[in-house]
Amino acid sequence: MMKVYRIDLTKNMFEKMPEKDRVLFIVFGTILNEINILHKIMYLFNKDVVSEVERRAQITQRLFFQTLLVGKLWECWQCLQSTFFRGRVAKEYENRLNKEGTESLDFLKSYFSKNSWMSKVRNWFSFHYDRKQVVNQLEQMPEDEVLENYLSEAQGNCLYSASFLLYARGIAATIDPENATRGIETYMAETLEVAGKTIIFLNEMLLVIAKQYLPDLKYDEQEIADPPRLSEVYLPFFIKR
Repeated sequence: MMKVYRIDLTKNMFEKMPEKDRVLFIVFGTILNEINILHKIMYLFNKDVVSEVERRAQITQRLFFQTLLVGKLWECWQCLQSTFFRGRVAKEYENRLNKEGTESLDFLKSYFSKNSWMSKVRNWFSFHYDRKQVVNQLEQMPEDEVLENYLSEAQGNCLYSASFLLYARGIAATIDPENATRGIETYMAETLEVAGKTIIFLNEMLLVIAKQYLPDLKYDEQEIADPPRLSEVYLPFFIKR
């Protein structure tokens, strides 16, 4: 059994906050929903599979969701530039974060000041289909290489593995042009690390805002009867009606 805690919020409660703070509260909550969902999904593709096509399908699904997560993380950082760091908002809140929140924010500042690959992946792969990236990967494809697609009577079970592989190579080359394996490893590891730090920081920000403007919040305990363990959940690609 799992416990969650319901908090009722009214318009009157939001009006107790200055506009900049109520906007932060709503926007940060929206971002947390999106990143929490995508971050969690990353762990649903680790099940052992029988066939090669199932393995390829799992990897394809993970790459898709991770690419969306990268795009959302970059958009979150841009949002922080305009809503948090601009003006006096950051100065007002930074010294009120707990240790974990402060460390997470410091990590994000350092990371995004030194790394640019997330913006490129966001622009070329997450939300757009960059023609140049496709052309580059086709030109670099070995003459004797064979790529597979898997077709099915059910359109939703068709797997265009050839497109996936070239797409993945484009992402790897964006991150590390000299070493594709290292590029993908960086992509996988750093995305999850940045997502984790972002979740910690934004959660702490919501708590700080709530404590300042909504000190008398009431909590109503709710129960989730039998949630599955993460190790028990799996998102398959191939399904039947």
